[in-house]
Amino acid sequence: MFSNGKKNGHGKYVFNNDDVYDGNWLDDTMSGTGTYKFANGDTYTGEFSNNQFNGTGTYKKDDKEYSGTWSNNEYKQ
Repeated sequence: MFSNGKKNGHGKYVFNNDDVYDGNWLDDTMSGTGTYKFANGDTYTGEFSNNQFNGTGTYKKDDKEYSGTWSNNEYKQ
């Protein structure tokens, strides 16, 4: 998962706040496809770019689901 001291390729990372990202990395940034699980149980599965939800993805929170296009962590439908 590491190349030149940076996260690259597919891998799983647990953040200090207990959030978990399992997906693709490019030069230490979440990039490509993956799943981000928040410590509170919310999940986002889809495309990432520059550590943000960018592209097609699904965010699940409690009994709600938001599927569609995301740009810089904002749901665009």
